[in-house]
Amino acid sequence: MTIIKNRKRLAGLFLALVMLLTAGAVPAWADDAGEAPSFREWETDIRLSITPETGLMQEAGMDLAAWDEAVAQRKQDGLSHSIRAGLITAVDKDALLLKEDGRIFQIGASGLFGPVTDALDAYRLAYRLVSAMGGSAKTVMALKNRLTMNDTTIYSFQQIFDGEEVLGGTLKIAVDADNAVTAVFSCLDPEASREQTVVSREEAKAIVAAHCEENGLPAEVLDEYTERSNINILDLPGAMNLDVDIDTIPDQIVWVVYTANEGENADQPDLYPYLAHYVQLNGNYRYSLPVARPSDDSALCGYRKPDVFAGLEPDTYTGEITDINGNVRTVTVPVMRSETDDCWYLGDVENHIAFADYVTCAYGENHDIVLLKSEDNKSWDSEDIYAFYNYLRAFDFYADMGWMGPDGQGTDVLIFKGMAYSNGMVYDNACSLGKLSGWQIFAYAAYSDSGEPLRLTWALDVMAHEFTHTFTGTVMNMNLYENDLGAINEAMSDILGNLVEYICKDTDDPTWMIGENTGDPLRRMTDPQSFCQPAYVWDIYYGPHVTTPNTMNDRGGVHYNSSLLNLIAADLCTEYGMSYEDAVAFWVMTAMGMTPRTDYYQMAPLLNWALKQTGLDGQYQEALDRLVADTRIDSKGFPESLPEGQKLINLVLPDTEAFHSKDWVMFAYQYDLAKQSELRDELAQYVAVLLKDPEQRKAFSESLQNIMDSLHLQDSELDSPTLTMDEPDDQEKDDPLYSLFFDLVSAASNKVIKSETQVITWEQDDTGIIPAVVYDRPSIYVLMNISDGGSKLNKVVVLIGGIWYDLTDFVFDDYGNPDETTSQQLLALSKMLGSQALTAILGTDKPAAAQTVQPASGSVPIEYLSTVGLENIRPVT
Repeated sequence: MTIIKNRKRLAGLFLALVMLLTAGAVPAWADDAGEAPSFREWETDIRLSITPETGLMQEAGMDLAAWDEAVAQRKQDGLSHSIRAGLITAVDKDALLLKEDGRIFQIGASGLFGPVTDALDAYRLAYRLVSAMGGSAKTVMALKNRLTMNDTTIYSFQQIFDGEEVLGGTLKIAVDADNAVTAVFSCLDPEASREQTVVSREEAKAIVAAHCEENGLPAEVLDEYTERSNINILDLPGAMNLDVDIDTIPDQIVWVVYTANEGENADQPDLYPYLAHYVQLNGNYRYSLPVARPSDDSALCGYRKPDVFAGLEPDTYTGEITDINGNVRTVTVPVMRSETDDCWYLGDVENHIAFADYVTCAYGENHDIVLLKSEDNKSWDSEDIYAFYNYLRAFDFYADMGWMGPDGQGTDVLIFKGMAYSNGMVYDNACSLGKLSGWQIFAYAAYSDSGEPLRLTWALDVMAHEFTHTFTGTVMNMNLYENDLGAINEAMSDILGNLVEYICKDTDDPTWMIGENTGDPLRRMTDPQSFCQPAYVWDIYYGPHVTTPNTMNDRGGVHYNSSLLNLIAADLCTEYGMSYEDAVAFWVMTAMGMTPRTDYYQMAPLLNWALKQTGLDGQYQEALDRLVADTRIDSKGFPESLPEGQKLINLVLPDTEAFHSKDWVMFAYQYDLAKQSELRDELAQYVAVLLKDPEQRKAFSESLQNIMDSLHLQDSELDSPTLTMDEPDDQEKDDPLYSLFFDLVSAASNKVIKSETQVITWEQDDTGIIPAVVYDRPSIYVLMNISDGGSKLNKVVVLIGGIWYDLTDFVFDDYGNPDETTSQQLLALSKMLGSQALTAILGTDKPAAAQTVQPASGSVPIEYLSTVGLENIRPVT
């Protein structure tokens, strides 16, 4: 999850690839070893906490066996006293019971629920409601954690199937201070509610004993240590490999069974006297791992986790950083001193935060974690100090609410510097990779490929944005990072990231920009369209949902469509007066109620619940209702009408191999061109001034049409064209009229293009159709096939004169060393595109490039773009 650049910049990057294919100074630092710095910059009444099921078990004074027995009893009782949806509405006709696609996703308070005083009561109610929520008696749920925010308690259940967490399978029960249920949120998966094998603790021990006997290992199980845990099969280097586009991988629920690490096959028994065996709940024996002791970090995460903090002592470093406006700030951050090698390492021993090199861990031979260090505690890179300073400010902002570390449970943190692909190309971004191998992972790129500072870490809202990704991912159980689900996740990070920046007084920007302190803002929340993001569902910058999320389609518009919720948040403060502190409470409460499948349609009633839970509904309910309606997040359909001057287009892709990859994106470059009469009026004004003689003016007018044949729009990146003219030959240079007109073109070129718009879109769901809302103005349509995480451009296809042409060869021929032939090809391409755009100016007949279909009454007409030529596009090999 990243702080991706805005849509317009992304389009510009792709266009540069199409047409071109083509160290900051370190300040002098002062050494100051003193007390650990404090970054607490606000006081708040918000109190957050998270307690995993093991903690709830300990609170109840039970061991694992007693807890499992109590849970089994509550499950049976709940299934025996099932609450059907019809019963809720029969008892209370005004009960809030909300459905999407035939499935209940939210239920309001009901007298049928009864009080929920503890986790075991929550288990009972969860199974009473499981059928109503789309599950069955076969559904298996585990209490993931208990979340609290002030007087609101939320019991969050994770659906389990075949020994794994079900991606998106969650049920939440929200309870108030009087133990009354205020809401139930659900996204259980009916397909994962079939018959399944779930092995017991004793069965898991027997499986381990049998495995050990078969493999000549000591078979005596250390009974008192058997426990349950979650492990992820994706290791740290695998997740960091940017060359691979990795989908969300579910955690596996395992029994961890311990034996002694001894015998002929023992691996370092002196260091690791125990052997942890992992058995999935479905009975599948996974593997074993030598560990130092039961229940340590390595044993619980299933990976050998190095102790990078061993032997390090806390110290501090003080130095100066300079912001984007030239202001100098003296900051103090923790560092870690090693007596062994007399070096300092960037990190915090007390909070277990360390900085390391990205490339070495991701692509190195041994994938080592190499910490950033200084031999004198002075020669630190200012980019890294900035990153640590702002990360700690975000860390402490959440800590002031009681949330310790990114996941609230103090998990060790690794912050990797130098995000890059395996070929060394910089990944110009910052991101949160979530929890991997027992670490919470963050990463950033400090410098561009040319060595210029990227300054991403200079912005507190950017660092708080990434920190918030882990907070929301934790309270949601996970995030299915695609379409609305990912857009909302990105929005929550934008919203809370900006609120952190405002409360810490790190900006005076009134427009809620993201990243303004980098010098290159990424988004503007109060005016998303100024950064090519939608202000409502299906405006010209809205990205359609996709069936196959990938980097090319921004996983269904997760960074583009985030603006819908961003706009609501910004306007609540800027237009309706919500304080920043109240806004934090409101949006944190919203996050607490979210499930992995909360989309925009479900978000609208969730916002109402969060507003009421925080006591803000009396003051802001009317404003919230208006903003929801304006952004259309509560509507699933297409609008009945479009603003004047806009239209809906569809490109129906051929059902051929070339278009099965889903790695296609369409760019619509739209130009508000001067009309023919306007252009000639402009030229006439210049002629009247420069040509005083009537005969010369007449001769000029007669030759105008011939000269116009030499005109075309030209720009190597297509997004900012100018009116240009072929260089005159020697004979034409002697023609005073031609020379005069050449000068006129130069003077009038900025009059031709009044404005331009870039619309980016892709195939909607699995329909084979690329839709877009565009302006009704001259357009150039470009299709691109981009793969390998967005780093490889495969195809460039352009619509010219009603025919799609594969112009890939223009892009790739003799790349990096263009010869005369290539230059001529590029010139020919430019002329073709210019000729198409000039049809609007010169008033020539338009090609039959599209047909318009008028759907049923009340619907927006659809203009179907020509598909001629697409059937000839070859698949990418």
